[in-house]
Amino acid sequence: MSDDKFKLPGSSYDELCKIIMSYGHFDKPFSLDEAAQVTKMHRTQISRNNGFLGAVGIIEGDKAKTTTTLGRRLARALEFDRGDEIALAWREIVLANEFLLKMLAAVRIRKGMDEATLKSHIAYSAGQQKTSEVMAGARSIIDILGSAELITEKDGQLVPTSLAFSDSDQRQQEIVTVNQVSPNTTHIYNQTVKDVQSPNGVSVNIQIQVNVTPSELDDLGQKIKKLLEDLSAPSKDDPSTQNETNS
Repeated sequence: MSDDKFKLPGSSYDELCKIIMSYGHFDKPFSLDEAAQVTKMHRTQISRNNGFLGAVGIIEGDKAKTTTTLGRRLARALEFDRGDEIALAWREIVLANEFLLKMLAAVRIRKGMDEATLKSHIAYSAGQQKTSEVMAGARSIIDILGSAELITEKDGQLVPTSLAFSDSDQRQQEIVTVNQVSPNTTHIYNQTVKDVQSPNGVSVNIQIQVNVTPSELDDLGQKIKKLLEDLSAPSKDDPSTQNETNS
């Protein structure tokens, strides 16, 4: 058994999604009792999932929990059944979590696994005994990889999709990763932007990495969009621009 323990979900995927959707309705820290009232589920049923939800960045905090920006985005996508947004949010979670990436890698390396083998591998890798609760959590991990469109079922085997083989540069262009990186809930915006054309015709590869606090996330996209527009705009000193102006 693995020496490193990872907290698997304590419920089925459907129950896990129900908890996530309910957490999305809280815009301030909430207690376990408050969550139980919203979900209409027993507090112990909820609490056995909080370790996993915290580990993958959907919630944060100790006794009082807070839904992260990513958690709220996933919750909204689940509530309104927005398939593409659900897949993108789960994919972002998987690609940012070492354990989930390792489970995906196991499927990739073997070029496919049957469900029972993968469930056993997940439980073993998480350092957990193969109890019914743990195996339900392992099944939830499989469902998460499937919802992220990273694995699919084919001829009785769980096989990786083309998205599972995307390199890191393609992943950065596909998603904006927002991860907790400090106790002060500072977050990182990380996005690679390619082929920005300068006025003299030189192609420039730009990577933007910005440290922001949660309160600054709302208008971050607009600021970055303006920055890219400014970088792409012709310079006032560009002779071609001056000629167009004088003509």
